[in-house]
Amino acid sequence: MKKDDHKPATKKDLRSLATATKKDLQMLSVDLRREMATKDDLKTVAVALRHEMTRGFREFEKRNQQMMIHQFKVQNEQLVHDFNGIFKDRLEQHNDRITRLENHAGFRLLTV
Repeated sequence: MKKDDHKPATKKDLRSLATATKKDLQMLSVDLRREMATKDDLKTVAVALRHEMTRGFREFEKRNQQMMIHQFKVQNEQLVHDFNGIFKDRLEQHNDRITRLENHAGFRLLTV
């Protein structure tokens, strides 16, 4: 049976509407509380995630820094080796030249 909307509402109609509205408001309140708890949970998760990301970034920086120091030491070692080789060759060339000149002049200087 259909309700005729042209007739005025009765007290019974208003009570049932009030009861339905109260139930709707209670359900809405429960949903809002659940939503608020979810937002708090999300905030907690966001804070934990931020801390984890910060920790991960610091570990990455530390590993990256250690890798850069290692690469610097390797490059330094290679340069020292190269310079030692270059200077050793030059010193030997100078010693050979001095020895040739001494032999050509017929005398030897004091050598260490």
